Amino acid sequence: MAVTVKKKTRLSRKDWLARAMEVLSRQGSAKLTIDHLCEALGVTKGSFYAHFESRADFVTQFVDYWAEISTQAVVEAIDKLTEQTPEDRLLALMQLLHRKRFGRYDAAVRAWATQEPRVAEGVRKVDEQRYKYIRQIFYDLGFRGNDLDVRTRLFVGHHSSEQGMRLPKSGLDADEEIRLRHAFFTRP
Repeated sequence: MAVTVKKKTRLSRKDWLARAMEVLSRQGSAKLTIDHLCEALGVTKGSFYAHFESRADFVTQFVDYWAEISTQAVVEAIDKLTEQTPEDRLLALMQLLHRKRFGRYDAAVRAWATQEPRVAEGVRKVDEQRYKYIRQIFYDLGFRGNDLDVRTRLFVGHHSSEQGMRLPKSGLDADEEIRLRHAFFTRP
């Protein structure tokens, strides 16, 4: 009987951060210890310190990673739709946010931010970036003044918190619900 040996590949910094994101979203910030992450990844502390100088460095890089995958990458994807109308770009953004389910991380990161100043600062910057980006889309749709501000706040607030809330499930399929939300946000 032949025995196959699985070759262990070296973890990347991204592997560490992705696992930490899952641990945070499923188990909370109390489980974001070096020991727990090493156990979850099946490695020693040496692997952690090969990628991060310290716990503080890990926290900083974690916040940067969260901002990159949940905000900057989304903005870059939507910005590529240069031929689309602002209305179509907003719909594409809503579909992308639903498909990627980034909101499941937002609630956990925001909860952690209440205890960790570095995380709180990262959340503030992400919220500012999201607000500015969404505001520009609504501006391009022709909204101004209080209407522009309220729509922007509602959109950002909803998409940053929906998956962390325990609301009853909608009877609509996802595409229909997105279409109705899109109509709500774009209707004058």
